[in-house]
Order: sequence, then structure tokens, then C-alpha cells
Amino acid sequence: MLYGENNVGDEFMSEEQWHKHLLESANPFTNIIVRSAWEDFPDVESINGSCTQQVLSFLNDIKENTISRVMLVGGQPGIGKTHFISRLRRISDKNNYLFVAIRPISDVTAIFNHIYREIFTSLRKKKEDQKYSPMKVLISSIISQSLIKALKKKGQSEPLSKKIESLMEKLKKDHTIILSLIGHDNNAMEILQSLSNIAIEMVEEEYPEVDLTFLKVLFKALHPKLHSYALRWLQGDDLDDDILKKLKVKDSISNDDIAQRVLHSLLTLSDKPMLLCFDQLESIYDRFHDISIVVGFFDTIVRLCNETPNALILLMTQTVTWAEQMEPNIQKSAKDRIEHIDTLSVPSNEEMKELISQRLNHVWGTFPYQPLYETYPFSEEYIKFISQSQGWNPRGVLRELSREFQYMLKNKEVKEFKVSQEQISAPKIETKVVLPTKDRLDLYLENQIHKVITQYKENIDDNPYSTRENYLEAGLFDLLKGCVDSELTINNKKVTELVFKKKSKDLDMIATIINESGQEEKWGIEVCNNERGQSFYGILNRITNNLAQKIITKWFIIRDKNLEIKKSWKKSNELLEGIKSSGHLIYIDIDDNARIFGLKEILDLSSSGDLDIEGHPVVRKEVLPYIMDNLFFKVDIINKMFELESKKEGPIITVSKRPKKDITTSIREDILSKANSQMLVNFQKLFPDYKKEKKLYNSVVESLKIEGKIVIMNQSKTNIVIAKSPSDDVF
Repeated sequence: MLYGENNVGDEFMSEEQWHKHLLESANPFTNIIVRSAWEDFPDVESINGSCTQQVLSFLNDIKENTISRVMLVGGQPGIGKTHFISRLRRISDKNNYLFVAIRPISDVTAIFNHIYREIFTSLRKKKEDQKYSPMKVLISSIISQSLIKALKKKGQSEPLSKKIESLMEKLKKDHTIILSLIGHDNNAMEILQSLSNIAIEMVEEEYPEVDLTFLKVLFKALHPKLHSYALRWLQGDDLDDDILKKLKVKDSISNDDIAQRVLHSLLTLSDKPMLLCFDQLESIYDRFHDISIVVGFFDTIVRLCNETPNALILLMTQTVTWAEQMEPNIQKSAKDRIEHIDTLSVPSNEEMKELISQRLNHVWGTFPYQPLYETYPFSEEYIKFISQSQGWNPRGVLRELSREFQYMLKNKEVKEFKVSQEQISAPKIETKVVLPTKDRLDLYLENQIHKVITQYKENIDDNPYSTRENYLEAGLFDLLKGCVDSELTINNKKVTELVFKKKSKDLDMIATIINESGQEEKWGIEVCNNERGQSFYGILNRITNNLAQKIITKWFIIRDKNLEIKKSWKKSNELLEGIKSSGHLIYIDIDDNARIFGLKEILDLSSSGDLDIEGHPVVRKEVLPYIMDNLFFKVDIINKMFELESKKEGPIITVSKRPKKDITTSIREDILSKANSQMLVNFQKLFPDYKKEKKLYNSVVESLKIEGKIVIMNQSKTNIVIAKSPSDDVF
């Protein structure tokens, strides 16, 4: 049988060769959930193409009149909401707009600050083929346009030197030339710096509403010695007093009002509109279960749209959450401000075939032979049959194909998937999702959490100290709220209530604790990455006042390990000395940062329906117990907070009714303990329960292999040659 023709001649390949290639290929349907706008996935642009065109139409209108707009897009889990945002990111350069992905809001009292920091987090990301990040390109564009106008004005009153004229022509052709001059052409930079005052005056004259401090710091980016400080100020870091003096400014972007003014200034001067994508809005309600917070968020969106030009605000949420929790409760002014509401639709039959074909291109794309058809081994009628059974939900369809492909690889037997007459004529039966066992659910969550934490640890530098602070607040809130929900007892103490921000007397949160004597304690908790002594002193002052008024009885300040309190902060050190008997300053390292960031993101993903095991959506109420049972005490902050409350010697963390170690965890630890540099493992001899729990053992081995903890060198029915991976476990 002839299966395919070579692209360069008349040579054909045999069925045996064809099947061999297929069985040696990786499953192209394994990674089916898009969790970040920065991930690249196969994309059929016609799927929800009308929604894409509506976004582009709004952006084109904004290019003409700079009036900001709001659009809301809903969809069921698995329909492709984050995939849609990822597409908008990918086509941003082609369509000449700035793309920003805004992660779920963590601090509801400082939404403008959150938006501003997320803008710079997004704009700092650079594609491999880009010389400069969008952030640097935007800054150089604003500066260059202002300088060209200043040079033109200067030329009207006095002749320009040939060097200045040459420089102006270069700026007109490529405004990023400024970035290449910094630190390399001192003469050119001196000329540009000398024109800064004229340029700033011209911007003030043309745009009187632009924040003057923002402008001055923006132009400090021209100075080789101040360039990095200026960028840090612009991205929202709370800088040390010495750095602020060098920049000649009084304050950092330290509150929501300053953030709003700077955000307004940035978008006013931008030569491109900005697309602000808010994904996973349902996580706001899921985190706080407080409708007033949802209402407050939408009120802020109205203010953002009314007071800030040149932006398209795109809100993404689950259709059910919008219909049941948000739309009935938000203000009429907020509803009216949303100019267009759309719902992502399922793909057509042709679009589904194209999506599957793109996935299979990973199998056939590098092969010198054309497949029998683009979706081989899945026939057209089989794709349609599976799509109908899954309600045309892309995630459901890809999940089913992944199972079939994996089964084929496991059994080393290729077959062409078709639909039998029995399947066609069989009565439709409602599909029931089989709930995963606790062991399978735990193993799935362990893998997902490990993956997310590892990613955060590797990319920690993408999150400046100010951003880390916001996410630590939200993550710590989630963990302590988990104590309340699960009624967890720690060292004979129980967290019974937790209030956040507006309700916590100017502190990040206040926890109510019932101690071992049955007495009530109030813990004031503050996460603080301020680099400025005055800002830190303000926090200590609030804590001192709360202690004096007996609003709190204990205090904890959580702070990044790299930001130790300076000896020169005399007032702060004096205050610390005065209140040290009632609280503690806890420094957090990169590992704990990554752990808490990761746990927060997993909870956000569970709210948005983006955790899924074999068709079963893993919801927040399933994730929290796993975290509390398995990971809570591996977060160093938690240990230190509760250890510091005890004067007992020895191990002081005790949990009432602490669950026994589950069988999956025991198997993992057993395998890892016996995996040395390289050895032959006879499972039947070393693991007495192997025969009884064969499937579970094999599942754990496969999981450890995927995580990179072990390397499989050779495998038979009972013997596996494994090598322990050198990579460290995040926990």
C-alpha cells in the first residue's frame, strides 16, 4: 500500500515506514490549556474572527480620536478566552498597537497602581527578533517626538549646526537611535540633554494635563548614569531616597492617584493606542466573595475609561459569572460604558479540522512525505463525531484526541480513526464525567503547581519588587483564608476571621486568632517592599497606632530578602525597637516568593476553569484542601509567623487531625529515595505493593519523568533503569 509521495520525486513510502514515524512522534494534543497570553499555540484566525475584527475596529477608531473604549467578551471554560488574548498579543505589531495583559487584580484598593505596574511588566517583554522591548521603544518614541519639535523651535530662532540637523534627521527616521546613543555617543547625548528643558516646555504647552514629574523622569532616561534609575521609577518601584534625589523627584509612584496621573500621561503621549486585557475577572469574586469589590472594580474601569485616553479596555470573563454575579450588581454607569458585549463561539466543522491539522503539523511538518490527509489518523467524519459529542468545545475535542493518540502510542499500534455505523445510529446518551480519584487529583495538582512555581522562579526578575508585593499580599491572603475555611489548627491556634485592605484599618490584612488559652488575638499583617525610608516609616507608624488603639495585638511585616532595613533609617529603627516585643519583621527569599505566586495563580486558574483533569474542571474548593494539606507548611512565611508565636522548644508546628500521608506521596518519596545516580530498579523486589498498585506506580514514575526528577534509561515490565535528575525540587 502506498501512503505518501516524496516532495522531490516519485519515491513512495511503505505502510510500515509510515506507521513507524507516527509511533515515534510525541503526542501533539497534550498541551491544550492556554494559561497565559504570552504562550504561543496553533491558532485558526477565523475562529471568533468577527470578535477579533471588533477589537481591531475599536483600536482603529481610537487611533483617530484617542477616545478610550470598553469591550467585554465572555465564554464558557475551554472555549478559548486566553487563547483569544494570546492572538491579540501576536498580531499587535502588525496592527500597530501596544498589547498589555493584566493579571487578576490582587489589591482592590490600588487598582490604578496594579494596572500601571502590569503595563510595564508587559511592555518589558521582548520578542526574540526585537532589538528593544516595547517599553524602551515607547519611551524613545515619546522623547524623540518631543526633541524633534524642540529642535524645530530652536531652528526658528537660531541656525542649527550640521551635527544637530543630522541628529534630527536620524531621529525622524528611527526614534530608537536614542537608545543606541546612550553610553556610546556622549557628544550626541549632551546635545539631547541640553534640549530636554525646551522639549519638556513644549510638551507642557501642548498637553497641560501631563504630569510634570513623569516628564522629567522620562527625559532622565537620556542620561547614562540615571538611565536605569529612571526606568525603575517609570515601572513603579518605590525607590530609595538617595535615588529619588538623583532623579530630582520627591516621590515614587506610591499611590493610586499618582499612578492614575502617570498612566494618563503615558497614554496621552503614546503614538499608539494601548490594548489593556483583563483576563479571569471571575477570580475577583472567587477570591473575596464580596459583590461590593466587584462593583468597585467596574467603577474604577469607568474612571479609567473617562479619565485616560488612547486605550481599549478588554474585559474577559466566564459567561455565567457575568450573567449571575456581575451584570445584575454593577452600577448602570458601568454597564452603559461597555460599548460592546460579545460571546466567543464554538468553531465550525472546517475550523475544527484546521485546528487539528495545525496540531498534527508537529507530527507531519518535518516529514518529507505528505500524509494521506491533513488530519491523519483522524478522519473527517470522526472529527465531526467527536466534536458533536463535546459540544464543539475545543478543549474537550483536543482532550479526546489526546487520549486516542496516547492509547495508540502506548499499544504501539496505528489505526485510522473512523466512525462506525453503530456509533452513528446509537442513541445519544448524556456524557457523564467520571470524577478522578483523590490520588489522581492530588498527582495532577502536584504537577500543575510544580510547573507554575518553577516558571515563576525562573522569571522572578520580570516582577519588580512593587509587583512582588502585590502578589504576595493576595497569595498570603489566600493561604490564611484557607485556614479559616478549612478550620485548620496550627500549634493550638485557629484563624477564625480575615479582613483585607479597606476593612483592615490601613493595614494589608488583620487576622483574628484564637490562641491555646481560648483568648482572641488580632494580628496586623503588612507586606512591604518599599525602598524608601519614609514609606517604611509610614507603615510602622500605622502599626504603632493600631497597637496603641488595641485594634491589633500582634504585627508582622513581610519583606523581600534583598531589601533589608538600612541603618540610616533612624526613625524607622527607633519605631521598630519600640514595638519589637509584639511582632516580627520577616524576610522572604526567592523560593518563597515563587511558592506564594504559584499558589495564587493556581487558585486563579481554578476560578477561571483552566484546571482540568480528564474533563473534570478542578474548582477552587478542590484546590484549597490540597494546598492546605500538602503545601501550606512548606511556605516559610507561615512557619515563621506561627513559630514566632510559640515559646516552646523543639518542633512547634502541630496540626489537629493532620491527614496521613497519601499513598501517592509515599510512592513518590520511596522511588526518589532509591533513585541514586544510576541504578537498576526491580519494582517487584524493592516495592512489595507494586503488583497490587501497578498502575499507580507507573503513573508516579511517568509524573516524575515529566517533572525532570528522574530520567528513564530503559524500561521493561518489571525493571527500570533510572537516573536521578540534578534539578532541585521547588519545595
